[in-house]
Amino acid sequence: MKKVSLLSLLLVLFGSLMAQEPQVLISDGFEEYETGSKIAVASQAAGHDWWTTWSQQPGSAEDGVVAEYNGSKCGYLTYGVDQVLLLGDEQNGVYDLEFDIMVPQGKNGYFNILHDFNGQGSTWALESYLHMSGSSTSAPGTAVIHAGGSNAATFSVIYDDWMHFRLHVDTDADVAEYYYTAPGESEVLIHTWTWSLNSQGTATVGRKLAAMDFFP
Repeated sequence: MKKVSLLSLLLVLFGSLMAQEPQVLISDGFEEYETGSKIAVASQAAGHDWWTTWSQQPGSAEDGVVAEYNGSKCGYLTYGVDQVLLLGDEQNGVYDLEFDIMVPQGKNGYFNILHDFNGQGSTWALESYLHMSGSSTSAPGTAVIHAGGSNAATFSVIYDDWMHFRLHVDTDADVAEYYYTAPGESEVLIHTWTWSLNSQGTATVGRKLAAMDFFP
């Protein structure tokens, strides 16, 4: 069974017209949710509107489960889960999306950013594959990014420990950056691309920041 654990998320907004203190728009460490509950269902019950699934069916097989690992809660995602984080269709401003992912030995993970979220009619801004051992473009321990072009960047990733990711999106300047931090290491800039392109770099599709999708 393929699986990936998702620890926490943080979306930070910086004012684009004048110097401002960062504003936290979404911060979810799963701690307020009951262990064993479905992520989107628990989130909605807590009064949050940011979690759903690819088919917009909270509570279905696409909805991940709240779990506990080493004393902290996290999202536990198995193959078939298609967890979507709604980001508000923002088209102005500067954003940082930060989160942690653990991939168990021999398993695979994937996440994307969407310019538009509409199931199979969505428009992809970034696709990030982790440990795709069955892929012709990536081997175990390797990540591949499609952003502003196919196979735009590759880098080494690890199993069985938390990896930190930061995606910096400046919708005003039309630029995005992908940062990765391995445990105990410094943050590394992996890739920079033109934000308004689709993930394959074949079309300019707009600057909207609609959603993220996590799919093990």
